[in-house]
Amino acid sequence: MTARPIKEHLINGHLKPENGVTMKCQVQNFTNRMSCTGITDGEDEGLLCSNGSRQAIFVFDKNDILKAYKIY
Repeated sequence: MTARPIKEHLINGHLKPENGVTMKCQVQNFTNRMSCTGITDGEDEGLLCSNGSRQAIFVFDKNDILKAYKIY
């Protein structure tokens, strides 16, 4: 199931990630043109994404809610 981001989570058509609010399916929808690898540890899941010029890491809690992110 893919959730469509609501308007306040968008900036000029791009996702505005917000810790504790943004869902994993929203991030996956906006990183679909990037090469992403899923990562997991004992408590959290994450995505490590790259498109050649940009890189990003997203960490989600057990409920698939964004916990932290960094875009390089």
